[in-house]
Amino acid sequence: MCMFSYVCPTYGKYDYARIAVASFLAHTPDAVVVVVDDGHPNFYKFWDDHRVVVAHAFKEQRGLTRSWNFGLQASRKIGAKYTICGNDDVVFTPGWWRGPTALLENDIIGLVGPLTNAPGLNSTEQNIWDHVENYTASDKPEAMAKAAEMLTNRYKVGDCMPTRIVNGFLMVSRTARWWEGRYDVEHVFNPNPRFALIQNEDEIQARFRARGWRSAVSLTSFVFHYRSVTRGDKHKHGMWFRRSD
Repeated sequence: MCMFSYVCPTYGKYDYARIAVASFLAHTPDAVVVVVDDGHPNFYKFWDDHRVVVAHAFKEQRGLTRSWNFGLQASRKIGAKYTICGNDDVVFTPGWWRGPTALLENDIIGLVGPLTNAPGLNSTEQNIWDHVENYTASDKPEAMAKAAEMLTNRYKVGDCMPTRIVNGFLMVSRTARWWEGRYDVEHVFNPNPRFALIQNEDEIQARFRARGWRSAVSLTSFVFHYRSVTRGDKHKHGMWFRRSD
């Protein structure tokens, strides 16, 4: 049993994944990580922490959705109260979890996402520039912590913005809710190859809306997003960032 499980999908770019895992464990209480690799030929253990409780490497590449589904199965077995499905090119900040967990106490809210420097084109409500004056994107720890602090000074825990779509770079829900809204008995996300890499968050949130569950952006939660590190530069449209070191 634990409070939080982070499903961290990987496919190469393990230097970014290492940062994601380390920041999650540093800033999240009672937390574990489930690493799921999508069949990269050079997969290797990039962490040194016993709280990475599952590390599974598929033998062939089939896409992100399979990794999320595997990770959600593992999170349910672990007994995590909340499961985070996201990318491996994120950086968690102090207190990021307080807003999402407060919002998920409302039974109408199905999924919660944080504010970020690099939201998707269909998730502009998650843009931190609209909430932190003179924000400048930086992956320096002190800059990210300062942005998170400014949000908590401006908003109260539980403040949110309704949104049609929470971007798939990071989605939080109660583990039980993920499975309550599952696609079928074995899969939370639709396993159809059409949704192997993209539009998977759109499809599941459409199903959640059909059940009366809504998505929301937590206004006190900030998670930094490099964007399209694994998918490649042709997908880094709009706001994006690369490691500054």
